[in-house]
Amino acid sequence: MIPLWNSDVPFVDPSFNKDLFGVEGKIVLLSFGLLSSNKGIETVISALPDVVAKYPDIVYIVVGATHPHVIQNEGETYRLSLQWLAQQKGVEGNVIFYNRFVSLEELVEFISAADIYITPYFNEAQITSEHLRIH
Repeated sequence: MIPLWNSDVPFVDPSFNKDLFGVEGKIVLLSFGLLSSNKGIETVISALPDVVAKYPDIVYIVVGATHPHVIQNEGETYRLSLQWLAQQKGVEGNVIFYNRFVSLEELVEFISAADIYITPYFNEAQITSEHLRIH
């Protein structure tokens, strides 16, 4: 992964890039990185029904492929459990998974389209590993 936290990226109004992802007019929540069960994505999905009840235009975008070690040991079980959870909670229309690695340029576009960046990690040490300086 390219060290984003060393990148200088100018601030862009989130509405500028939302059309790239088909989320114009939505409030975009974003998490990104290699998926594994220690990321806490399920915590966000579990909270979404209450959030969507108050803000129906919320969409949660999860960007990233499943971690290679997870794929090797468990396959796509975690990602499938997240999709199932979203369906069970009735928010599958509010969650978008981009199951792939993205280039630095694409990641900047995702971040630029986000209104809120969420790091729901269970391990505090992970929280600072993927920050981006925005001017």
